Amino acid sequence: MWTRGSSPSRDCNSWRSELSDCEGDLLDQRQLRQTGRVDDLAQIAGMGVSTLHHHFRVLTRMSPLQYQKQLRLQTARGLMLGDGLDASTVASEVGYESVSPFNREYSRFFGQPPMRDIKALRQGKAVEMSAA
Repeated sequence: MWTRGSSPSRDCNSWRSELSDCEGDLLDQRQLRQTGRVDDLAQIAGMGVSTLHHHFRVLTRMSPLQYQKQLRLQTARGLMLGDGLDASTVASEVGYESVSPFNREYSRFFGQPPMRDIKALRQGKAVEMSAA
């Protein structure tokens, strides 16, 4: 992994490696709570924000922010299912400032509100996840 200030090559494999490093940064649980990280990720990858968006989308078929949102929601689902936490606690844990936007985005992504989804998962009746 290279760091800020280094000069990466611009071939395809290099882009994949650099974006993989950025993806790893997004996966870092501490950073799930942070927003506005795209500028930082672009700087770490040694590319402009629009270039990062383009290459990230080519590799993941979503923007960095969409990817981060998906990670937050999937992490939240895992915490509620595995640790028995409630939606309000989990919303805060994964970086939402309030439970209302969390519930709305969770419902949009998983097809039903958090607690109904968790209940269905426990009963083996989960709704298919959207491709949001």
